[in-house]
Amino acid sequence: NKNCRNYSGPPIKKDTSPSTDQIIDLENQDHTKRPPAPLPEPVEDIPEAEL
Repeated sequence: NKNCRNYSGPPIKKDTSPSTDQIIDLENQDHTKRPPAPLPEPVEDIPEAEL
């Protein structure tokens, strides 16, 4: 039983790795769809500093 449980550990973690990649992609897409919301202050701060 202990061996079986140990085996279930590594595979689950590996599944989480790809899952996290997909989550990041989804988040990136969301940010790209509405960049003025997540990057409103930083974007304005950057141009002001350049000016």
